[in-house]
Amino acid sequence: MNTISPIARIYIFFTILGGAIVLGYSVLTFPWKAISWADVVLFTFLAGLAELRPIRVSSQYSITLGIAFYFAMLILFGAQVTVWAVMLISVLVDIFSRIRWYKILFNSAQTAIAFYISGAIYQYLAGTGSGFFSFGQLTALVSSALALFVLNIFFISSVVSLAERTPFTSAWKDQWNWIKYQLLTLPVLGTLLAFLYLQNRFAILLLLLPLILIYYSFQVQSANQELDRKVTELSVLFEASQSLGATLTMEETLGVIVAMANRFIPNDRVNVYLLEKMDFRSYLRLVGTSFRDGKLSSLTWEHEGPLWNWVAWGGQAIIVYDNIGKRWIALAGEQDVDKEYATELYKNQRSALSVPLQLGENQIGVLEITITRPGAYTKEELQLLCTLANLASVSIKNAQLYEETRSLASTDGLTGLYNHRLFQELLYKEISKAHREVEQPVSLILADVDYFKKFNDQFGHQVGDQVLKLVAQLFKQNIREGDIAARYGGEEFAVILPLTTKEIAWEVAERLRKAVESHSFEIPGRGVQRISISLGVSSFPKEAHAKDPLIQRADAALYFAKESGRNRVSLYSKEMLFKDRLRRRGGTEKVGPHALERIQNGFFLQVSRLVANLIDARDAQHIGHSSRVATYSVKVAQKLRLSMEEIQLIRTAALLHDVGKLGISENILQKRGPLTSSEFDAIKRHPEIGYTLLGQLGVFQQIGTIIYQHQEHYDGTGYPQGLSKDQISLGARIIAVADAFETMVSTRPYRNPFTIHEALIEIQKGSGKQFDPAVVERFIAVIGLELRRTERELPETFEGEASKLVVSDHNEDEPHCGQSDQAQSPTYKSSS
Repeated sequence: MNTISPIARIYIFFTILGGAIVLGYSVLTFPWKAISWADVVLFTFLAGLAELRPIRVSSQYSITLGIAFYFAMLILFGAQVTVWAVMLISVLVDIFSRIRWYKILFNSAQTAIAFYISGAIYQYLAGTGSGFFSFGQLTALVSSALALFVLNIFFISSVVSLAERTPFTSAWKDQWNWIKYQLLTLPVLGTLLAFLYLQNRFAILLLLLPLILIYYSFQVQSANQELDRKVTELSVLFEASQSLGATLTMEETLGVIVAMANRFIPNDRVNVYLLEKMDFRSYLRLVGTSFRDGKLSSLTWEHEGPLWNWVAWGGQAIIVYDNIGKRWIALAGEQDVDKEYATELYKNQRSALSVPLQLGENQIGVLEITITRPGAYTKEELQLLCTLANLASVSIKNAQLYEETRSLASTDGLTGLYNHRLFQELLYKEISKAHREVEQPVSLILADVDYFKKFNDQFGHQVGDQVLKLVAQLFKQNIREGDIAARYGGEEFAVILPLTTKEIAWEVAERLRKAVESHSFEIPGRGVQRISISLGVSSFPKEAHAKDPLIQRADAALYFAKESGRNRVSLYSKEMLFKDRLRRRGGTEKVGPHALERIQNGFFLQVSRLVANLIDARDAQHIGHSSRVATYSVKVAQKLRLSMEEIQLIRTAALLHDVGKLGISENILQKRGPLTSSEFDAIKRHPEIGYTLLGQLGVFQQIGTIIYQHQEHYDGTGYPQGLSKDQISLGARIIAVADAFETMVSTRPYRNPFTIHEALIEIQKGSGKQFDPAVVERFIAVIGLELRRTERELPETFEGEASKLVVSDHNEDEPHCGQSDQAQSPTYKSSS
């Protein structure tokens, strides 16, 4: 009773109270001596027996002959006797049917009130006529019968309307649909019973025998209908099993299910829902729906609600007799279902059958049919749909397994994107299709996670796998409908963009880059990290007329993006292909002397970077340190308006400034915590070790001096020689500032990183002491300029992110010289 509205509770209470008053008044006015108790007991027994054996008169409605016996008792014995008989039988039948206590009291009370008022009307009007079939008697019979059924309909409609908050007229119409059969037949039968009884007590048998025959004829008819239903069910079983057995895909399976439902059960709509799980919760997804035309359409639509829980998770089949009137019944019997579900889902669909799709104890979905007509379905049709659902469940599961198998063959197991094999097939198909359609554009994006190998080495392969999953998810979320994302291999991803020009593809690639760049994630014990990607874009037919050349050009653009500083998008150009070929062939092309010089310088720089990576790899706390120091140093050198050769020299020296650490124990380098004095003395030897190592390689000798002096202080308090001011090479003075700043803003196990502003304050404090004031001035100007440009603080620890602060739009391999943001800056001469 907790779900019933307060006003409905009040109505039920006063109805029960009214019934108690009627019962009490009937006791006070009961004709104890004026009746034949044997006759009363006989009629009461027959009425109770009839109540327990209802007769079905249609596919949806049945009647009970008990009311005929009550009406006869009303005529023969009066309202008081009838009230007692009705209440007694009503209570016993309701208890036998296991109806809730408040419903038992309400049913008994409203029936008692209706019969008492009906009996009072009969007794009042019957006194105006003489003879059983006189005008006055007939008027009394008709009036009392009408009063009886009107009152019954009123009481039931009122409580339904109040309890379920539905219009009274709708509830009245719903009750009339099944009471009209009783109104047309039962009072007539009751009148005949009373008439025969008055003629001769045994004459009642003349009517009882035909009633028994009628009852059993209905039973035979019901048995025949059940047999027909079984035959139909077997037909459905056979035909559906043949059709479903021939299907493989989910689309084919759903089509057969809908066709079978349309053929055997009248409907306006068939819905198939499948149970899916995501983010540790389960929900139903509408995967197929068919309207009257039988055409199947797929939708993506989620729904959760009380009735869905009842059907999908409770495994209970449901008949919705009237969605607007909210009359529900379950296959196992009448149930109290939460009625808050309903109108929003079906809208103008009045009747529905909902059955679970299940395999054993496992629920996989719901099969449902609906129609606009109220009261359209029976339990037999529900059972038929259950039979179809049992077959459908097996086929749906087989289709799911088939599609999962296909998916495993075509998707990458880690990321869920298409794999390399399917990517190649789809790209070939899209290019072939574009060829046929007068060379419509097809663009290709290749992307690579920046510094992924070092990230893997630093944080482990499990974290690396999570990064790849994250990038794949971001790709899925940020590509357009119709674009095709795939895992190309390793940390590389690809996106095919049909009917897309290179310019639009660049916009998509830039959106992907920003999505990855702006996404942070936390590694337990290692803090919040960020990643970035580099992307290359090429397009058919402008830049390639076949699949493989298109991939080659996108790869060349990707390589250029990585060489230009990473975390950027590069559009393919012919120059990139030239450089890519040189890269792939080891620089053996016959080109001019300037090109060869650039190739040599590039090779020299690549070797330096490789050595720097090896250095950083030995010290897990300094991953990417050398590259970032090199980036800062180049910026300051440009501010000082040094020559191209000097800038290149400083860049290489900065990359290799810690090369001496190759001669120091890894136990010291990777120690998490302060160093002992002996350990610090060992660390202090790394400039000298580096100078010695490079001295053995002629090509590196010219940068040895810079590396040897980069730990010297401007005031002479540094090491290893205690040099001061101009005794220290300019390159070493620049690297000293960049090295100190990068160390301060990086995370260390024993301390948190400085903010940029805190680090700059410390650099300013060291001006004239540890650092060259002129270098400090230019360094602060560089950082300030880049802060204004990016308007953000330096991200933490992850290599590649720190360098974003000071990476300009031009290629850092070709630094611009002779230009300065400060026109008054003096020109320095390197002392290296």
